Amino acid sequence: MHSPFRFFASFIVALSFAACGKPSAAVSAPQQGTLRVVSWNLQWFPGHKPETTPEIAAGHMAAAQKAIVELKPDVLLLQEVRGWHGAAELCNAVPGLTPQVVTAFDLMIPDGRPQNLAIASKWAADSAWSAKWTGGHYGPPRGYAFAALDAGGGRFVLCWSLHLKSNLGVFDENVAMRAESARQLIAHIQEMLALYGKRGPCAVVVAGDLNTSVDDPKFAKDPTMAGLIEAGLWWTHKGVPFANRTTIPGEGNYPDNCFDHILTAGLGRPVAFVRPYPGLSDHNPVVVDIDLSKADFLPVIDGAAGLNALASIPAPNVPVELPGVLAASDDAAIRAAIGKHVTIRGKVTGVGATKTGTMTFINFEGSPRGKFVAIVKKDYLAKVAAVAGGKIESLEGKTVEVRGELILYRETPEIELREEANIRIVSQ
Repeated sequence: MHSPFRFFASFIVALSFAACGKPSAAVSAPQQGTLRVVSWNLQWFPGHKPETTPEIAAGHMAAAQKAIVELKPDVLLLQEVRGWHGAAELCNAVPGLTPQVVTAFDLMIPDGRPQNLAIASKWAADSAWSAKWTGGHYGPPRGYAFAALDAGGGRFVLCWSLHLKSNLGVFDENVAMRAESARQLIAHIQEMLALYGKRGPCAVVVAGDLNTSVDDPKFAKDPTMAGLIEAGLWWTHKGVPFANRTTIPGEGNYPDNCFDHILTAGLGRPVAFVRPYPGLSDHNPVVVDIDLSKADFLPVIDGAAGLNALASIPAPNVPVELPGVLAASDDAAIRAAIGKHVTIRGKVTGVGATKTGTMTFINFEGSPRGKFVAIVKKDYLAKVAAVAGGKIESLEGKTVEVRGELILYRETPEIELREEANIRIVSQ
């Protein structure tokens, strides 16, 4: 799209250029001054939820445009955008801000509700693309958006926008997938630095919703952030009081947390701040002002140190070991496991739904009515059905494993499936 250099990237699996269009020319890059970087998960933008209305989407767009005008980004890294059109309309509110790349993840899934990534900037991109993480069925979902921005004077700022595995499903598996994304990211950073370093000084910006925290004890065994920091990336929240870097305000049983991060290399030690916009998204934007006069454009990335920090977590190319696999027909074992995260295996005898289609049920051999059942709510049906080629009914007759938290609903044990990673076809 911009440059022949893109074909060098061994990680490119799904380029987004053809599907997403061509960015317009950006303004020339200043060699001094302040570069403002903003990262924001905009929550199913525009629309707030997977299935929305034109009126809700328009209101979401108007509120986000007003916020972006106030934030004044020079580089904008977005998560949970539906596609190029929404990202471009948002950027139209800020003169010179141009989308350079928007991913096209999940667009081929029937009735899919994609959560895509975007990078926009006032600087021109020398190259820009997106790719999915590798690893097969057990690999991490989504991928990354990348743009090599022309910083002027023969310098480049290499940017990655990320949305790592959520905390839905089995916790240990989520950690494994985030750690694997970090491994692949570190390798790609090294690859791009080696490539662009031949042309001029480089710096690195990695930003997004990483779905992990350095504060919450729940994530003490998640090495994702440690791996990135040990690799040489500067965590811009460092030293900032927790109250001033809450990116996800608490709700219900969930406390305030900091899941959204900007990490840099070769740009000094800038400090991030968070600006709340209640009601606009379930995440607050993270903002970093970078003094280019203090930026040496000499990042030191130690891939071995980063990978060593991640080594405690196995790559998710095989199922993470759970406490046994239960048979769907073993009612006693299933009821003894209520409240735990488990894997249950069985042959699917039928798939049905409520009259309104709000709930789909997956029934298993040896598990009659009142025994174990897997359920899929309408909002997650497309993602779960992806494992069966987009048609959930295609699971009938197949032996599958479903995994997640086992709960008791009206005396019936059930697991709710929310994404493809919650189900695996074992045999046809």
